[in-house]
Amino acid sequence: MVGVHARRETDGGAEAVAELVTEWVSIPMPGDVESLNVSAAAAVLSFELVRRGAS
Repeated sequence: MVGVHARRETDGGAEAVAELVTEWVSIPMPGDVESLNVSAAAAVLSFELVRRGAS
């Protein structure tokens, strides 16, 4: 089972949620791109989970 908690970099997220996380992931960014907005990052992650057949 996969659960996703997406957050903005500046928020830091809730400590209660962070305590439940078993694996942190990041999206490799080419060139001078520093980050994606949270909705774009969630879309990329969702696509990759479907591509890999995660359940």
